[in-house]
Amino acid sequence: DKLNESPETLEYTVTENLEGAVVANLSSLIQEHKRKGAVSAHLIASNEARDKFILTDSGLLMTTNGLDYEEKDSYMVTIVMGRKGILRGKQAIQVKVHVIDENDNSPTFEQHVYQGHIPENSNVGTKVILARKITAVDPDISDKNGVKLELHGKDSDKFKLNPANGDVYLATDKLDREE
Repeated sequence: DKLNESPETLEYTVTENLEGAVVANLSSLIQEHKRKGAVSAHLIASNEARDKFILTDSGLLMTTNGLDYEEKDSYMVTIVMGRKGILRGKQAIQVKVHVIDENDNSPTFEQHVYQGHIPENSNVGTKVILARKITAVDPDISDKNGVKLELHGKDSDKFKLNPANGDVYLATDKLDREE
């Protein structure tokens, strides 16, 4: 007997980083197949899914470890049901698991130090000429507003940062190199 030609596909979601999370309760579906006499055993057929999920005897599909959205945003779990021993007359259920992203990664800067220069007698609002534009990336899509840039540290009060594009401007009276 062949595996059913087009197995039904169920879709569920699970938040990343949750070890032992219940993804789906498939017990009623498995019981329905058992009542029809078609099932006395079930297993996860896909190798990749076997490393990430378990299917309990009661029909709960659970994560074995926390999933990482940045590694993979969805998994297809194939569950095969049939008689113990030789799986004849087997049936399959496809479970597509969508991983929900959490804001669990810190933004990273393209470089650690940014340098720029500005003429000594520049007026307030003069743009600092940076050797390289200030950019940061956050791998988490759940941070819908993107990365918010701020200036901190010694003399940061003398400058203003445009958080949208990373441009830096003189914010105080003229700078004096001798001071």
